[in-house]
Amino acid sequence: MQSPKLVTFESFNATKLCENNFTFPILDHNGDETTLKITVIGDQSKTVKDAIYKKINKERQQEALLKKKGKDVPVKDIKDVIDENMEGFAACIVGWTGIDVEYSPENAFELISNSQLVLEQVKEAASNLSNFTKSK
Repeated sequence: MQSPKLVTFESFNATKLCENNFTFPILDHNGDETTLKITVIGDQSKTVKDAIYKKINKERQQEALLKKKGKDVPVKDIKDVIDENMEGFAACIVGWTGIDVEYSPENAFELISNSQLVLEQVKEAASNLSNFTKSK
C-alpha cells in the first residue's frame, strides 16, 4: 500500500490559488457550447473578497453615520440583497470573448443579472477550486 502524497501548506491556500484565471465556454439551454468564453478567478480570491469587503464596509459606514445622526437604518430591499450576491460573482468575471459586447465589470454584472443560465455556470466555475490549480 502506497503512502499518501505529502502535501504542501501552500496547496491549501485557496485565496492564492483562486487568483489564477480559468476560461470556459458558456453552454446554451441545450447544453451546446456557444461562442461566449468567460474568464473567471475563484470566488475565494483576494480580489473577489476585497470587492465584497469594500462594499460591505461602505454600507456599514453609512449605517453607522445614520445611527450617529439618530436616524433609522433602512431595511434592505430583497432586490438589493440578491444584487449584492450577484455582484460577488460578477467580480469573479475578469474577461470574455465571443460576444458582441466588450467586457467591463458593469457589463459582467448586467450579463449575470439577466441570465440565470450564465450566472449558474459562472458560480460553478468560480467555486470549483480545481479550476484554479496548476494540475488541471
